[in-house]
Amino acid sequence: MTYYEDLTFFQYTQSDWVFENGFPYFLLNIGWLDNSHPYSQENYDNIEKEVLLLCIFNYCMYRVNLTSGHHTCNLCQKEYGRILNVHRKGKDITLGNGEIFVKGRNNIVYVAPTLIYHYIETHNYKPPREFVDAVTADTTKENFSFFKDMETQVQYNRETAQKQKENIDLNPLRFLLGD
Repeated sequence: MTYYEDLTFFQYTQSDWVFENGFPYFLLNIGWLDNSHPYSQENYDNIEKEVLLLCIFNYCMYRVNLTSGHHTCNLCQKEYGRILNVHRKGKDITLGNGEIFVKGRNNIVYVAPTLIYHYIETHNYKPPREFVDAVTADTTKENFSFFKDMETQVQYNRETAQKQKENIDLNPLRFLLGD
């Protein structure tokens, strides 16, 4: 997977919708880990870790920028090359094929790979405090799905615009052919 230092400007995406004019947020990287770079770790209290993982799981249910391929964890030999799944609350989520967008303060959005769940659970990765505060602060479905809904709307607008363009391009031809 691509490595980015925490709290640097987000650059990695399969979709360019986050860079379109009018997107009102500043995107910061969180949890883009790689075994060739050190990362912060925490000896979590079990309850603190469980709360953090549950909150991240909720965001993973509304992941964005889904890909058809998967990244795997290269921090541990045990899991390397294996697609990772999480089962909680009666739901299964595949990790490594999307991102979570978490609203912070002042129009900041933290962007993390879904593998962040595994990194915290297995490798005790310690994300920056501001990310932890943001991901644990809001637990409404609207906040989980906000960016997923935005991604869907942008895709819908693009497809609609493309169809309209195709119809407009064909109109002169129809007129000439009498159709």
